Amino acid sequence: MDLRALDAHLMTATVQISGAGGRGRFGTGFIVHRAGDAAIVLTCAHVVEDVGGPAGLQANGLPATLLAAGSPQAIDLAVLHVPMLPGAPLPLLPNAATPVPDEALQIVGFKSLGANNQIHEALDAQLGRQVEIGQANPHERAQAWRLRLTGEQGLEPGFSGAPALGLASGRIVGVVSWRQGIGAGLAIAAYELRRLWPDCPDAVFTRPSLIVQPTLPAPQTTLAPAEAGVAEALIQQLRAGLKPALQPGLSDLVDALLPFIASALAKGQSTTQVPVSLTGASALDALAGQEVRTENAVLNFGAGSQFGDIQVRDVAGGNIVNAQIYLDGRPPQPPPPAAPLAAPLRVALLADPDGQRALAPLRDALALRGLVALPNPDQPGLTPAATLVGAAAAVLYLSPDRLEEGDLEDDMLALKVALAAQPELPTLTLLDGVSTRAARRAGIDGPLLQGAEPYQAETALALAGRLLRNSVARHQAQILTGSAATVGLFSFDPTGPGAGASLCLDWRPLFGNNRYPSEDEWRTQLMPALADLRQTLGAAGVSAITLHIAARLSAALAFGHRFRSVAGVSLALPQKEGIWHTRPYDPALAPLIPELIELDPAGTELSVELPITQDRVTSDVDAWIASQRPPLQRRVILRPPGGSGMAIDDETAHAIACQVRRVILEHQQPVHTTHLFAAIPAGLAAMIGWHLNTCEPVQCYELERNATLRPACLLEGGA
Repeated sequence: MDLRALDAHLMTATVQISGAGGRGRFGTGFIVHRAGDAAIVLTCAHVVEDVGGPAGLQANGLPATLLAAGSPQAIDLAVLHVPMLPGAPLPLLPNAATPVPDEALQIVGFKSLGANNQIHEALDAQLGRQVEIGQANPHERAQAWRLRLTGEQGLEPGFSGAPALGLASGRIVGVVSWRQGIGAGLAIAAYELRRLWPDCPDAVFTRPSLIVQPTLPAPQTTLAPAEAGVAEALIQQLRAGLKPALQPGLSDLVDALLPFIASALAKGQSTTQVPVSLTGASALDALAGQEVRTENAVLNFGAGSQFGDIQVRDVAGGNIVNAQIYLDGRPPQPPPPAAPLAAPLRVALLADPDGQRALAPLRDALALRGLVALPNPDQPGLTPAATLVGAAAAVLYLSPDRLEEGDLEDDMLALKVALAAQPELPTLTLLDGVSTRAARRAGIDGPLLQGAEPYQAETALALAGRLLRNSVARHQAQILTGSAATVGLFSFDPTGPGAGASLCLDWRPLFGNNRYPSEDEWRTQLMPALADLRQTLGAAGVSAITLHIAARLSAALAFGHRFRSVAGVSLALPQKEGIWHTRPYDPALAPLIPELIELDPAGTELSVELPITQDRVTSDVDAWIASQRPPLQRRVILRPPGGSGMAIDDETAHAIACQVRRVILEHQQPVHTTHLFAAIPAGLAAMIGWHLNTCEPVQCYELERNATLRPACLLEGGA
């Protein structure tokens, strides 16, 4: 998009805000989202006040409804709903992104021209430092950016609410709020919208950037008849090698190449830079690695030429010109910078809708191991480029239908742009009923073809484990603090600090909707997921994990046991009252009162019960014994001295975990099962699991809503 096209886009997206009680006052707003036929418009809160308040509010003369408004003294933003308002949304810069220092800006708004007229125009500006504005109370302050006008025109009344677009990022950095003279001002940071409007759709921040391409005019060189013949011959030669869907791009490609090449030859230059449209870039991408000869010239499309050179020479090998190609507005050198890693770690799944459904087992397997697959069902409209932003790994899915429909171009271009910025990005190509030969014919080459392998739902667990290992190994320096990792473990909705951990184990696929994993799901899915995580973190040299838990007790017990003391990993378990820490076993600690009940001398198994937060554990076990009739030799009930509800701190949690281990070691018969029943905090469950070394096997249970105890994880020795 050149600057003229950009100006037109901004003009269409910006609207004038007015009102019935505003006495002729007006401001600016701009579209950030579409909801059917309606537009969601962002402006300033003080603009709404200036034009007379919510009653009679209008945008471009259409009735507008106020959805949310902040304070003109702090988060000076307001959100409007405007039915039937046309215009394409502008993308906002999220708070995880950092604007380019001194970035050039384009600001579009309205100002007065006489009594009843206004001018709608674009202003040139430069981004300054970030500041904080608002009241004395820190919670009533907002982040803002200083603006410095660099063109002939300055900020005037009416520009309040105008978008400030960063020309480097292609995103709205802020919303103009204050004028400081004509030549300077302040813009509320765009990401403050999330604080103001909790229902803000994710698409407002994940929408693709507006690629601002410096216009490189074609040289004023008239093609000689022979050169025009070369163009026609070249198109005919290339048509045979491209799929029909790509052939319209040939004209764009050749029309872009020939004037620059002719000018370079006439001036004796050996290099020229050529801007190519997206359509031409698609054709160029499909031609990588080919050499095409015409009667008068030879074009050599080197592998990966969409980021490098096309060599053009005559048939005798002379007059070599290297044409450096601009792809999608980005120059080939240097490659675009990689976006910061998202947290939790993301894996981009590049697939058509049918492929996304086929990859559902892989998506769930990744979630169990702490990786988020995008796009997810809540973000079905993400473009390939947006899906890859901040990704730790990428998966390209191929099926026969997809190859036949020829819808790979967007995915391939986006993936190659990402690989140019991050050459070591772990990438996996999955062939679902597709041969490597068919993939090669579709233009899959280089590392993408080398990393191709068949895909079936049955292979999802192994693939997820490999993606976890490769992602952590590749990004180890970014996600670990020395030898320490932060992990979130959730069987409920992820909230709190753990939801932003680099590794967020989302076990809701198996725990959601009040269901519990079966014994088979524990054995074949959950425990292998923990084994993969332990192997991955062990290979990365992790010796300390901060574990945030919002999960069922069985999940916490299983995690603690998988990283138990013999793994050489210590756990820090954040609680409301502080942080609990695992430390070496001390058999002398015994804060709970043990009650031993002898049952059947011929029995072989042991029951250990911890009624710490609820007394009902014992009666539930009574019912379980009566219905299941397990071969129990004895029961040990560990009761709090003052009854259920005892206060637990770091020292007490450690002591309880040590006592549970000692009781099992004292009463468990070798190789026979201990049944563990507990009503305890999840952090204590993880600490108990961490201490259950040489105590296996231990069968854990969950209490269902119908008061039935059902088997959960079976803790056994091994990795």
